[in-house]
Amino acid sequence: MQYVRNPGHHIIRAFAALSVGWLAGCAVLEAPTVHDHLHKSRQAHGLNTCINNFTVMDRVTETVADAEAARIPGFPYLRVNRFLASFANSKLHGKAFTRWLTHLRTLDRQARKYEFSNLPAQTQARLKNLPGQLERCAARLMAHDSQNEGIRRRLIKAARAPDSYQRWAQVAGLYPLSVIPVRFGIMHLQKRQRNDFQTVQQPGDLNVYTPITNATYDPKIIQAIFHRAKPDALGIPLFENGDLKHLVSMSAPVIQVIEKSNDDKPGHMMYGTNGTLQIDTSRPVLYHRLAFTRFRGRVLTQLVYTVWFPARTAQGPLDIFAGTLDGIMWRVTLDEDGRPMVYDTIHPCGCYHLFFPVKPWALAAAEQHGFFGEPPIAPIPGPLLAKGQRVHISLKPATHYVSGVSAKQTDHNNARRYRLTPASTLRSLKHPTGSKSLYGPNGLIDISARPERFLLWPMGVPSAGTMRQWGHHATAFIGTRHFDDADLFERILTRKR
Repeated sequence: MQYVRNPGHHIIRAFAALSVGWLAGCAVLEAPTVHDHLHKSRQAHGLNTCINNFTVMDRVTETVADAEAARIPGFPYLRVNRFLASFANSKLHGKAFTRWLTHLRTLDRQARKYEFSNLPAQTQARLKNLPGQLERCAARLMAHDSQNEGIRRRLIKAARAPDSYQRWAQVAGLYPLSVIPVRFGIMHLQKRQRNDFQTVQQPGDLNVYTPITNATYDPKIIQAIFHRAKPDALGIPLFENGDLKHLVSMSAPVIQVIEKSNDDKPGHMMYGTNGTLQIDTSRPVLYHRLAFTRFRGRVLTQLVYTVWFPARTAQGPLDIFAGTLDGIMWRVTLDEDGRPMVYDTIHPCGCYHLFFPVKPWALAAAEQHGFFGEPPIAPIPGPLLAKGQRVHISLKPATHYVSGVSAKQTDHNNARRYRLTPASTLRSLKHPTGSKSLYGPNGLIDISARPERFLLWPMGVPSAGTMRQWGHHATAFIGTRHFDDADLFERILTRKR
């Protein structure tokens, strides 16, 4: 996924090619040469039964499909995300290709595990042997496809993560015109966001949430962890399980929020006995995930933390941004020695993206002042952590806007302790009928839909304001930007002397 610098030109081209594009898109899907070649080669090696097995599973799990990683046409045993898609080029070969293929297989295996677990119990019982068959089939397909140069080239070309924008909506919504009032709205929002960091918070019931673990930032321990993490053939660091757990604990933030209602209490995501989605605020949780990005030829480690709130409280009868569920995603991007390089945050809808580059890094002037696209905003520099400190994040009540970021010692007195839980658990939660994902097959949490979607649909973001799954966070209304773009920081960061 490329960061589009000139979205106006991009959309104008979409207008000019609308009819042709739709027809061409159908032609690509139905092109016989790609699938005929794959079909004949696999048929010759007796792999048709394997393809049929994957087809059966896909049909059975259609209503519980997991959308975190994208499927790859012609390769039903693999899936791809934006990070892995960034490696798909003509230079990918040898051990790097083999390792890349293994990562793609892992994404599909994980998704199918959750999809199968979310099926009704009777369906699981009927198909109990199918997951094992798929695993064996995947091994055979990987061995066959990786030995065929033509198929390898086809896979590299097909391994693309689609962007999270609907071009038809931008065309139908007259994007070049609709974007004008949106641009003024964003300018007003960013001015208000900058002011939030210069304003003392109103007095109120300040609740402080700290992790149960007492492990805090220690640069020597973190550096040792990174030195033990040997990179694979793609340059991705391989952390030992104990080291990764320690890294997540030391980097977890402190959350400070003024409580004006129950909506300002973070909690544990769950389905109730009646099957409705609930947040148990008696059990605060921070969900975490490991991610990676690319920067100047290197792979950097990212730690992503998400806190969920029951709702965003309406500020009036016509508040189009209020609704069920709200939250904050906080990401720490570490350099090769484990030092924080840049922090950034969004809400789980992909909205309100803020950057906090740690000196000597800063936002590039060309990106901040570019005419096309939505300029990134860095209200303040990222804090420099010292041994024993944590990042403290201050949130406003009701809206949960980030209004302060600092580094200081953690005071556990009168603090509420939260648990750290893998974000992957949200892909299959306990449900009265068995288990169910937090997310729909489209990657959205439908009950969190906001009225703003009826105004902002011409920007192309599906159901703007709705909370969504990792891999679906479009973070700009003007232009194209995703939270998980592999080249995001390479595009927007510069080193200041």
